[in-house]
Amino acid sequence: MYQVKNPKVVFDPYEYVPSWGESDIELNFKSNVLVLSIIFDDEETNKETCLKIFFKNAFFYKVESYPGVKAMNCIYDYGDSQSSLIEFSESEYKESWEEHFKGLFQLSHYKIFFLNINKSVEVICEGFQVEKPF
Repeated sequence: MYQVKNPKVVFDPYEYVPSWGESDIELNFKSNVLVLSIIFDDEETNKETCLKIFFKNAFFYKVESYPGVKAMNCIYDYGDSQSSLIEFSESEYKESWEEHFKGLFQLSHYKIFFLNINKSVEVICEGFQVEKPF
């Protein structure tokens, strides 16, 4: 069992997503970059728009139903960080990936829950960047 703990919020998508939440998410993986698109209806225009999070050098990612059956051999300490992108400052799982690459990459372990559509996304990568919808 991998220990995954000490979460900290690194990005809150609800600064942009309306209070009623997202309508869907999409994942696109190309050239080792994972793009997570959070789709929602804009409050002012009532048109569909999206917020994108780019994960650089994503070596592992998964999407699963939440709540649902646990698919990994990890014990998580989430704290009270729900619906925000959290980074685990202590992750034995992330460390295993770094060991796999023999220290070539400094990786981070991220997770986010989407309570409106009952999904979670988890990523091991070098870092992230946000593209705001406006």
